[in-house]
Amino acid sequence: MARQVLLIEDDPALCQRLETMLAKNLDCHCDTAPMIVLAKNLLRENEYDMVILDRQLPDGDGLELVRRGIGITPVSQYLILSGWGSLSDRESGLRDGVFDYLVKPFSPVELLEKAKRLMLANNSWREEIIKIDETAYFLPARSELIIDGHCRRLPPSDSELLAFLAQGGIKSAEQLRDNLGCCGEKMTKNAIAIRISRLRAKLGRHRSRLRAHYRSGYQLQLAANAMVDTKMI
Repeated sequence: MARQVLLIEDDPALCQRLETMLAKNLDCHCDTAPMIVLAKNLLRENEYDMVILDRQLPDGDGLELVRRGIGITPVSQYLILSGWGSLSDRESGLRDGVFDYLVKPFSPVELLEKAKRLMLANNSWREEIIKIDETAYFLPARSELIIDGHCRRLPPSDSELLAFLAQGGIKSAEQLRDNLGCCGEKMTKNAIAIRISRLRAKLGRHRSRLRAHYRSGYQLQLAANAMVDTKMI
């Protein structure tokens, strides 16, 4: 199910860019409101996984919505996106309990990272999360690999392999051959080695977590607390 996001922003071009970026990278459906009065109605009628809020709106300071506690979406799920970037501006927003404050102009990568952290912190990702390392997570239900704040969707063959390795222990070539092959691929030893190499590359600087054991098989060494509740991240 798509995550529900409310964009409170009066710049149509920016709204369009944000909608496209959030839909593509975080599977979000976005409602938009260019004014406080319209946002109030949407907040009273819907619960959102995230609210991205501009402060400089035609009918006032968007922070008014936070201070008045409009609707049922918790204040902790608000991300401020504003051209008001002084220290006092940022402090006023954070004091009111918003998750984070991002100053325009902003980096798309930075926005996506903050959005992911917000939704993880507020339990909008409700699937199992496997912690590979301190900054590396795997979401099996979505076939998503999050490395250092950057999210990528894995192809079925890579997701299947990573999920099987995440079960723990050393997986022999025979076990891999018998349990993999979702794409109809013939699992020869060479095919297994290629898939392992491809997955290791996608793990980036965490590639050493995927180890080859001579004549035994392959092992994904997970973090100590590998099965993570989304509320803990």
